[in-house]
Amino acid sequence: MKNRFLSSCIMIPLPLLAAFYGHPYWQITAILIACVMAWEWERIVTGKTDIFSTAIVLCAAFTSFFIHEYGRILLGVPVVAVFSLFVYLKAKQKEIKNPKILTIGVPYVVIGVESMILIQEAFGPSMIYWLFAIVWGMDIGGYIFGCSIGGPKLAPKLSPKKTWAGLIGGMFSASLLSILFFFATSKTALDAKYIIYVIIFSSIMAFVSQIGDLFESGIKRKFEVKDSSDLIPGHGGVLDRVDGLIFAAPAFLISLKLFIKYLF
Repeated sequence: MKNRFLSSCIMIPLPLLAAFYGHPYWQITAILIACVMAWEWERIVTGKTDIFSTAIVLCAAFTSFFIHEYGRILLGVPVVAVFSLFVYLKAKQKEIKNPKILTIGVPYVVIGVESMILIQEAFGPSMIYWLFAIVWGMDIGGYIFGCSIGGPKLAPKLSPKKTWAGLIGGMFSASLLSILFFFATSKTALDAKYIIYVIIFSSIMAFVSQIGDLFESGIKRKFEVKDSSDLIPGHGGVLDRVDGLIFAAPAFLISLKLFIKYLF
């Protein structure tokens, strides 16, 4: 727990500052995260880190990072598709086991991290902070309520420790943190209707975050891996920390584009 706390004290300020200062600090931070995620994904799936395959994942990420906003989405999709196909064919050629799962790493890394970049570019650091509040609220609340209440398991085949109490408690905590965030940052009074919108939106995003957590847990369970790596003392790997964020970010971005008028 001590290592976990100290690691958090070091890790949390870095993305907050990078998001606040924006380009190029946020983009560089995202690229570094993508690099580590790609390395860890390959490590989980293959049990080793083949530099060539990792380079392909990173190349897809780098290519999409340098295309501007909407053009990036239009051109990024075929770029990711081409590199995904290349990784799959190369994995088959080298007779790597589970080539399909290895290939999933390309869109998994690129779409999640790219969404983070686009949120900051399109809506500024405040929306990144809100997303962090939701995901961190889900993680903290899920842990506290899950451990203290226990009860029926949420998805025992994917993650035997997660419970329904943890899910509901995490969604509650994410909503509470979101409300506190808007009370602290809003320049006008928040009416009841606005608060309801925030609660519903935050709860849905927290649920999506939990799906991301379960997805990575299922992958690790399939390959009998406890942590994606041991890079972060007390936490495991980067993937272990951002699995919920990587799933929530695309949903958060799309939802903001569609429903921003109802939230602000």
